[in-house]
Amino acid sequence: MTKLEGHEYQALVYAVSHDLGAPLRGMHNFAKLLRENCTDCLDDQAKLWLDVVYKDSLKAQTMINGLLTYSRLESQPPPVEAINLNNMVENIIAGSLVSAVEAKNHVEVMPLPAIMGPYDHWYLLLKELITNGLLYQESDLPKVRVSFIEAPSSDIIRIEDNGIGIAPDKISQVTQVFKRLHAETDYPGVGLGLSHAERILQQQHGFLDLSPSDMGGLQVDCHFAKGKVISPELV
Repeated sequence: MTKLEGHEYQALVYAVSHDLGAPLRGMHNFAKLLRENCTDCLDDQAKLWLDVVYKDSLKAQTMINGLLTYSRLESQPPPVEAINLNNMVENIIAGSLVSAVEAKNHVEVMPLPAIMGPYDHWYLLLKELITNGLLYQESDLPKVRVSFIEAPSSDIIRIEDNGIGIAPDKISQVTQVFKRLHAETDYPGVGLGLSHAERILQQQHGFLDLSPSDMGGLQVDCHFAKGKVISPELV
């Protein structure tokens, strides 16, 4: 089988996403109309079936959108610009899945540098990892810490939490596309967050390193090449 080039792969995923997306949206919208206007005409079994169609079509759309995002990461990265990572993390917290006030109380942000990089990619990377830290929790007091570390051969943005963590024998699996370790009823998502993060760092000539955190959960080290950190005054 011939290996697809990056642009061919992206074109294929886009075509499949477009062709599948249209009928899925139709299914979802018609299921929504039936739920809103015809539930009185249905017995309990039919309502259950309709609810399954509604939820599964929405999940399928979410998976397709995530796959489309992943395929775009395979293409040429967007333009490089100066990024203030402290401001970026503040914006992510303000738009968090939990309330902004809650997120601010639960996310500790240590001083972060300004860097040169593709803004949209870094935003997606940090959003996925911070959101995971807040969601994959059993604690009533979730904690996420974001910090910067200068290592000898790379610079590191570290995101760690006090959540449920990942078993050491599962760490090599979690960056696979659509790989989930937990039931969706326990923790929402489609299994793309770490896949996105790993691919973004690969585009930055870096890599993702997962390990147990001293906080009790997961530690995610985002290694990226030296030379990208700049003076905050340039942002």
